Amino acid sequence: MRQRCRPGQSADCFALQYTQIAITGEYTELPGDLKHTVSFTATKPDGSLLFTTTQDVSQVTSRKVSLFYEPETVEDQELINSYGGLSNTPSYLVHLRPLLKIDGERIIVAQDGLLMGAD
Repeated sequence: MRQRCRPGQSADCFALQYTQIAITGEYTELPGDLKHTVSFTATKPDGSLLFTTTQDVSQVTSRKVSLFYEPETVEDQELINSYGGLSNTPSYLVHLRPLLKIDGERIIVAQDGLLMGAD
């Protein structure tokens, strides 16, 4: 049963609504093993890894998480430019690499890319 606080009583009266059984630890910052995380992984169709990253859920919550693709090399970018943009470029000519952004900030970029017209 919750006790009622009266003027002049100690601060203990304003404690939690439940009975405290034990204090298992006190931290100035939550340890990593107690934080929830989310992992992002990109792979090629053959299963080989393009990138993987793990972020704290608190860093991702209520933020815009986006997967983008950019030209893998400068040569791929120049080829896209020569055709007047990606939508005009034959898909079998360029490789694109995935990148993950959170609120517009680049978090991780794959080192390798994928053929744009591949499955």
